[in-house]
Amino acid sequence: MRYQPALDGVRAAAVCAVLVFHGARAWLPGGFLGVDVFFVLSGYLITTLLLRERAETGRIRLGAFWGRRARRLLPALVALVAVVALAAPLVVAATELPALRLDAAAALAYVANWRMIFRGGGYFAQTGAPSLLQHTWSLGIEEQFYLLWPLALIALRGRVWIGALSGAALSSVLIFMLYDRPRRRPRPRRGPGGRAHRGSTSWATRSPGRSAPISRHTPGWRS
Repeated sequence: MRYQPALDGVRAAAVCAVLVFHGARAWLPGGFLGVDVFFVLSGYLITTLLLRERAETGRIRLGAFWGRRARRLLPALVALVAVVALAAPLVVAATELPALRLDAAAALAYVANWRMIFRGGGYFAQTGAPSLLQHTWSLGIEEQFYLLWPLALIALRGRVWIGALSGAALSSVLIFMLYDRPRRRPRPRRGPGGRAHRGSTSWATRSPGRSAPISRHTPGWRS
């Protein structure tokens, strides 16, 4: 897959929408949908890279793939957690530090989404002090997708349509079952079901007669 600058532009616009949503929600109340856009784009690109590798080499090298993801994401995450750990005693009440330590451990283990779900701090909560690491829930979902999706593609022998449609159907059922009816909003936004739904539908919505563009050029997305 050749590098496409337009996709970087879409990704940048999605990130900007999320930032505006947090900074000026009244001006862009739907800005949080930038997270969905980012997830769909990421799922499409990662799936294309994996299918391209399988088409060219006949297999998917899991160690190499996971190593690239770790080199790209871990350094920044470790730096973030270190800065938060140093600043926390100055800006966080002493009674909240034990919970923050657990948040930091969950962030480094890429399970922050589950930690925030069971911590009880809803993403859209209007009251209470949110965790300084609350936003790492999205990284947790990303890494869980990177861990499980290649395994699914290998198990399905590259038949991505089966995995995409099955993932979309399963996540839809989970979202329906976990729907927070009193608040009229789905709770599992931070769970892998929502990520699987957006990531898989980025492929499931393509025409069955079309396959991912395969090229011998070195992809710009493989960093």
